[in-house]
Amino acid sequence: MSTPPRVVGSWCGGTDREPHWTYIFGSDGQYLRRSVNGRGDSGLARFDGAQMTLIVNGRPVISYPWSMYSDPTLGDLLYIDGFSYVRGKCS
Repeated sequence: MSTPPRVVGSWCGGTDREPHWTYIFGSDGQYLRRSVNGRGDSGLARFDGAQMTLIVNGRPVISYPWSMYSDPTLGDLLYIDGFSYVRGKCS
């Protein structure tokens, strides 16, 4: 399971109703996600077409639709479940 090369790295974003999340995707399929409040998990991320499935301890945790978009001003944008993420970690 590998992560698409353009997704590898750190991403910050999410909904405005909750604290933002940082997703970190490795080229080997590993992921880590954390909210600014310290909640989160880690495991494997499988990308199948337009669906991303997060797997923890060998069990699928949740699946989200995902896509990428390149904005001339903001650069790469990663969309997970309809919410946008920009490159970098949330502070």
